[in-house]
This record gives sequence, structure tokens and C-alpha cells, in this order.
Amino acid sequence: MPTPVHISTAASLGIHAMAILALNDPRPRTVQILAKELQSSGAHLAKVFQRLGKMNLVTSSRGRSGGYRLARPATDINLLDIYEAIEGPYRIEECLFNSPICHNTPCLFGEFLREYNSKLKVRLSETSLAELRGSMRIVRENASSSHLSR
Repeated sequence: MPTPVHISTAASLGIHAMAILALNDPRPRTVQILAKELQSSGAHLAKVFQRLGKMNLVTSSRGRSGGYRLARPATDINLLDIYEAIEGPYRIEECLFNSPICHNTPCLFGEFLREYNSKLKVRLSETSLAELRGSMRIVRENASSSHLSR
């Protein structure tokens, strides 16, 4: 059964990894380093980066100082770009079930879900990676200070 907000593990990894790249731009980051930082599978993250690369959201370079970096400024990449690079076009879900059970009658949640998912799509399209940088810095600073206090 779909949920009102469905962001797959792959899309979540993509958004988080892109936010990390936005923090460290222009220094490239390897999949291995990012996977360790995100506590995820390197193989899974590599597939995510293949999709991001096909949509020209990241560039890669080989060699000792190689890795991934943003293909354009963080202000020019929004969360919907990343989501759609990984998941395909954003669909406005109108039912919580894979097969509607309301049988040709208006869905109990139809208008609510349509409105909710439409607003989420707009929010994703209006939120740039640059806007996430502030949140990422706060998260990292809090993690660092709690780690130091142990």
C-alpha cells in the first residue's frame, strides 16, 4: 500500500548525498566515502549516482583525486530534480491502495491526497540544494558536539 509521502531509499540516498556534495563543492567525493557517511551500501549508492549522472545533476572524474561533484550550482538543483532523476516523473497519488477499493465512487481520501501530494511536489520543486546546506551544517555540528561530549 502506498503511503501519502513515499520517498524510496534510493531517492532519500540521492537527496542526502547531493546535499553532502553541496556542502563540499567543488571538492569531489567518492561513492565509498559518501556511502560510509550515509551508512549505506556503496553498490546501491553507485546505482543512484548513475541515475543522477544520466540526468546531468552530477559529474564524475577518475583518478586519485576523483569522485563526484555537482554538475551545476546548488542553487540551480531542486529536490524534485533529484527525486525524478531516481524515481521518474512525480505522480500525484490519489489513493492509499494499489488497487482502489472505492469501486467507482469518490475516494474517501481522494481530494485530500491529491491536494497533499500536489503541495509536496511544489515544495520539492521550490527547495534547492543550497537551502539544505544550512540544515546539513546544523545536523553535522550537532552530531560533532554530541560525539565530543561522550
